[in-house]
Amino acid sequence: MSVKTAENTLDIFEAFAELGRPATLDELSEATGIPSPECAELLHCLEERGYLVPPRGEGPVYPTGRLMQVASEITANDPVTPGVLMQMDALRDELDETVVLGTLRGARVIYLHVSPSRQPVRYAPGAGTSRPAHANSIGRAILAAVSPERRAAAMKRMRFQALTPDTPANAEALEAIIIEGADRGWAENIGESDSDLAAVACPVVVNGMVLGLSVGGPRHRIVDAPPERIAESLARACARIEETIRQAAREEAEQSAD
Repeated sequence: MSVKTAENTLDIFEAFAELGRPATLDELSEATGIPSPECAELLHCLEERGYLVPPRGEGPVYPTGRLMQVASEITANDPVTPGVLMQMDALRDELDETVVLGTLRGARVIYLHVSPSRQPVRYAPGAGTSRPAHANSIGRAILAAVSPERRAAAMKRMRFQALTPDTPANAEALEAIIIEGADRGWAENIGESDSDLAAVACPVVVNGMVLGLSVGGPRHRIVDAPPERIAESLARACARIEETIRQAAREEAEQSAD
């Protein structure tokens, strides 16, 4: 299966999420931009695999429970334990801002889990959101915690797109920002990816992976907090998360020994 076919398949499922109802071939082709013949082949394949079915026996199709079943089985083995998600929710409740756990993939940050603020005006990304690492607090926190070789490899892949007037323009500028953050123990992004947003992040080790945990929201609220106070709460949360992971590992080892 080609990469394009994989992208088209994901586009189809995301189209169902946006439409919120059964859809015809023509509707899905229009929503995804997939040519009708290719879209028809994909729908036929998904029907044969049990992922789609026409709820009324014919006509528009809709995803079956098989998709949820597979997703549930994947989630059950998620390396980010429920205890980690509980700590994210606790931090969200303490600061009343959105908390994000992310990983670095190449030159981009991928959001793994999001605990959204309950405030009406908030930063509201979704899990799976991708952001350029050079203008992201999680990316900077991770880059400060990994080896110089991995940091250099990631920075070579960055295009340093200017997202706002404050976005670092080159590797030298970003390196200085990363070193400054490493010295104080936390990273920040104040209007560098979006002029109206800001975030503070710390690195956290989860099952051997160096991830980043951030608190983000409207720029004025983060700046007024101030970032130093957010960083203190973040550091405590990261320590609790790492202890949660260690405790889970100890319990698993004890069960295996029994």
